Amino acid sequence: MQLSSLHSFLLLASAGTSKFMPTILDSKNASSSFEGLHGTLKTTTTTTTTSRSITLVQGPPGTGKTTFLVSTLMALLTDPSTRKQRTLVCAPSNRAITVVAERFIEAAKVLNRPPPACLVGVESKLSDGSASSVDSIFVYSYLDRIAENLAATQLNPQQLASIQTYIKHKTPQMFRTLSPYFARIEYHTREGDPAGAHAQLDELIATVEHLDAKSVVAELLSSCR
Repeated sequence: MQLSSLHSFLLLASAGTSKFMPTILDSKNASSSFEGLHGTLKTTTTTTTTSRSITLVQGPPGTGKTTFLVSTLMALLTDPSTRKQRTLVCAPSNRAITVVAERFIEAAKVLNRPPPACLVGVESKLSDGSASSVDSIFVYSYLDRIAENLAATQLNPQQLASIQTYIKHKTPQMFRTLSPYFARIEYHTREGDPAGAHAQLDELIATVEHLDAKSVVAELLSSCR
């Protein structure tokens, strides 16, 4: 096997032994969800998450390589023995990593909380400009998304509460900076003062837009699993 051909394979590595376990996938292994994984694919997912070895998975399009990877990530994320470990996922192209990110976000909906993942790269090459689910984990547009979502709430209490929960989970330090503004918005809303609430919302959005982006990105990266 030529090393130049490795870019077309999925390589998952963990430090430890020098064991090498090749797995060849075919259409019989294909599935769209972990629950539906078949034979070799399901066995390989389990083995990869429980052993300290290198697993090389090869297969033509449609045989379940991406499903295998997403299933492995979910297994690592939900297993008490591995959920605190950090995992780096790389791909040979922007399109490939975007597909993995989209599939992971969809699978992670069962967690009922923001996915503990961060997408790093050149935004113009990871997105075609249209709305995408990966926007929710792209680190360099995090502040812009928060500001846009706040402006769209129109002081709706449920939406504001949802944004607070999201920020608190993803960036606790940032949340501590912003929490006084949320408190004042709630106070003015409770007192029947919409003008005061709107003024505080405008101040909150301005504060978000002027936060130090590098510090926020660093906090996001430290929270990712």
